[in-house]
Amino acid sequence: MMVAEPSNGYAVIVPVLETDVDSIYSTQNYWSEACPPCSSGNEGKVDLVYFFNCAPSARLEDVVTKISMRTGMDKVFRAVRCEFADLDPEIDLYIREKAGIPPTGQGFLSGPNEMFFRLMETVGKEYEAGFQMEIDCVPVKAGWCDRFVEVVEESHDFWMMGSRYHGWSWLPIPIQNHINGNSIYRFSDPAFQSFVEEVWKPRAEEMVHWGYADLAYDCFPAYYENLNRGPLTRPDIRSEMARMFGRFCETPFIVNLGGAEDEEKLYGDFETLKKEFRDAWIIHGSWLAANVIPRLSDPEFELAEKQGPDTDKPESDRQRPDHFVKFVWVSEESWMFGNRFSLCRNNGKIFVGALIDTERVGSIKLTVKADHDAEVLARKWSETVPSGFLIGGLLVKLGKKLGLARGLGLERFLQMIRESFSHVERATGLGAALQQIRIWFHQMKGRKLGRSLNQLEIDSRRIPRGGVCFEIRGMEKVDVKGEFVLTVEAAASKE
Repeated sequence: MMVAEPSNGYAVIVPVLETDVDSIYSTQNYWSEACPPCSSGNEGKVDLVYFFNCAPSARLEDVVTKISMRTGMDKVFRAVRCEFADLDPEIDLYIREKAGIPPTGQGFLSGPNEMFFRLMETVGKEYEAGFQMEIDCVPVKAGWCDRFVEVVEESHDFWMMGSRYHGWSWLPIPIQNHINGNSIYRFSDPAFQSFVEEVWKPRAEEMVHWGYADLAYDCFPAYYENLNRGPLTRPDIRSEMARMFGRFCETPFIVNLGGAEDEEKLYGDFETLKKEFRDAWIIHGSWLAANVIPRLSDPEFELAEKQGPDTDKPESDRQRPDHFVKFVWVSEESWMFGNRFSLCRNNGKIFVGALIDTERVGSIKLTVKADHDAEVLARKWSETVPSGFLIGGLLVKLGKKLGLARGLGLERFLQMIRESFSHVERATGLGAALQQIRIWFHQMKGRKLGRSLNQLEIDSRRIPRGGVCFEIRGMEKVDVKGEFVLTVEAAASKE
């Protein structure tokens, strides 16, 4: 990297996934051409830190260096750094369709939640203050990084300063009132660091275990205050709440419009939006970022998606986990730009969720190859999938591709599907969303999966909400040496 050590001053911190390289390139290019972070003469005063979810990777650091040199951001920021949360794949989850029981005991949002607390434990101890700025935050005025520094120096006693929700979606009161995580944080206050370690993190984990499985880290302060207002509130909790008083503040510097129903037609064009929020320097909203920031890619930067943790090490030195969990969220941005995910592990689960949530239509293409015997178990992932026919048709296609319809007999194969969906339809309770469809492809013994299944296309128009989980397992032994590689491509056009 260009400069490895932090400045102990201020930092713009961008939490990213290892598959976000194109987004890093696109946003930096937008900053350079449309909305420069700093005015002339103010360059080199703030660090830019990309905080990745994955294990340390010299390849990712090299890509970020090349991007920053091409866009000129290496001259704008004092240092451009990469830091790594090194999340366990089992907890690196972000499941938006929150139905049923979460895959782990840490909730539906365990990935971003754990990533935030690791950021606080690492990068947060290296700077006086930081502005957490996700990829879908759009600068609307030149000099926005200068203004970030001014806001910090003009303000006192805050711990977290950002924006409540200003959009159109109907949301629970605590969510409406919470300060969104895209905020400025006063890292250097020891009282804040103590609050994070002693209250925020442990109490948030408690709430998830109590049943708030969809709790996001930034919603905790608002939920905590809302839940503990009564006269019977325990004294220790009253004391914890007193520590929070006045420390979580709003600022017009950033406006949060990150609701599911927010879109351009409700606000008019970009210029109208900027006039509506004339004091804002940053607007947070994925729909806005998708329409304003040109999506760029370059073969030189296509390294992140081909790697896993520790890919800089030789194959023999890598620690290969027993299984993986990957959630593929196919959203508006995916339809517009396309998404590709490659996975190399022995066993695991791939959740393909919310196959269509906008007026866009298209298909999901799964390209599969393997060099060992494997079986595929499809699960119902969401109660909102309306009938067995939708996934049943999908499984018939998969069965035909695998040659299983011939091995079992087509009628027997269809009967298994009907029986499986009958079991799902009778199921009730929280677990219904993840009931097994129990289509086991036992006839795969001795068959190479890569030779029998090349790709499977799913018409998104036939699955209006919800999704599918594909579980991949080695048939006869877990410690197989081969690899299973799945690539998911989303492609669509607007009707």
